[in-house]
Amino acid sequence: MEANLLSDRVSFFDYGCGHGGDVSRLASQGIETARWDPHYFLDNSLKSADVVDVGYVINVIENLAERRQALINAWNLTQKILIVSAQVLISDASKNWG
Repeated sequence: MEANLLSDRVSFFDYGCGHGGDVSRLASQGIETARWDPHYFLDNSLKSADVVDVGYVINVIENLAERRQALINAWNLTQKILIVSAQVLISDASKNWG
C-alpha cells in the first residue's frame, strides 16, 4: 500500500492465502481480490490478477519441484506484478559474524 502498487483499479490475487486476512483487509479498502490456499480455500479457483502475492508460501513447501511449480503457477497468473516473500532461518552460527 505504501508503494502505491495497489488501488481500487488493480486486481489482487493471494496465492496461498492461509486464513485470508490480507485479502479481507484489501477488500475492505475497495480492492478487487481473490484468494486460494491448498488447505483453507482449495475449492476457490486460481485467478489471474494484476498483482499476485506469494507471501510466505515457498518457505513452507519442502519439495523443491513443488516449490518451483508454485512459483511458475503464480507467475502464469500475474498480469503486472508478482510479489514473492519468504521467511528464512539464519543459522545461530551467524551470531559470530560481527
